[in-house]
Amino acid sequence: ARKKAEKEAKIQREFEELYQLIGNRSFVLEAEYLSIARPGKKSVRFMINFVMIDSAEAVFQYGFDGRNTWNGSGGETFRGKIVEYNLTKNDKRCSVSLMVEVNTQIGAFEIIFSITSAESATAWVSGSWGSWGYEGRMVSLKNSRVYVGQSL
Repeated sequence: ARKKAEKEAKIQREFEELYQLIGNRSFVLEAEYLSIARPGKKSVRFMINFVMIDSAEAVFQYGFDGRNTWNGSGGETFRGKIVEYNLTKNDKRCSVSLMVEVNTQIGAFEIIFSITSAESATAWVSGSWGSWGYEGRMVSLKNSRVYVGQSL
C-alpha cells in the first residue's frame, strides 16, 4: 500500500511540473512520429520535427532526412504569434488539453495538444497548408535540442 501511494504521489508531482511547464508557455513537443494524411504514422527525428511554444510565439516544423529544402530541415518551418491559448487540466486523469491558435505569415493555424505525461504527448496542426500530427515527448524549452529551420 505504501509503494502504491508513493507511486501515485510521484505521478501527481510529475503531472504538476508538466502542467506548470505548459502554463508557463515554455516547452517543446519533440516528435518521434509524424502523421500526414494517408501515408499514416512515420518514425522521424525529433531534432527536426517538433512544436515549440515560447511565450507569445509558436514554431512548428516537420522535416525528413534526405530531402533538400530551402529551410534546411528537409521540410517546412512555420513561425507565428500566439493569438489564443486555452489550457484545460484534468486532475483525475492526470492529463492536459491545450488549444493554441497561431497567426503566421501564410495564415492561421490551430494546434490541439493532448498530453498524458512528459513521455506521451500528441499535437495536431491544421490550417491553410493542410493538417498533420506529431507524437512524442514534452521537454522544457531550455532542455530541448531541436534545430529550427528558416521559416516561411
